[in-house]
Amino acid sequence: MPGNAPHIPSEAAMYEPIVVRSGSHTWCFRCERGQEGLLLKEFARLARDPREPFDWFDAAMATHELARLRARTPAHTTQTPVHIPHSLSEEMQP
Repeated sequence: MPGNAPHIPSEAAMYEPIVVRSGSHTWCFRCERGQEGLLLKEFARLARDPREPFDWFDAAMATHELARLRARTPAHTTQTPVHIPHSLSEEMQP
C-alpha cells in the first residue's frame, strides 16, 4: 500500500554525514534538515550511556559539526528553525 511506504528523504533534504572518531571507534550520523533536534538527543543518549565509548567530548564535537553544516545550508532549504547551542545544553549534561 502506498500509504505505508517509509519516508525516504531526497539527498537534497539530508545533511552531509557527521563522522566522529574516538580511539578505535567511529560513528557516522546523518539527519534530514529539520530533524537536528533528534540528532542532538541521540548525541546526548550515547554520551550518557556508560556502555558506549561515545563521551561528552564526542557529543560536543558532533554538535559543533552539525552547527557548521547547518550554517552552510541556505536558509530557504531549512525546514524548521532549531537552536543549536554553542556549548552542550542542560539537557545534554550528565
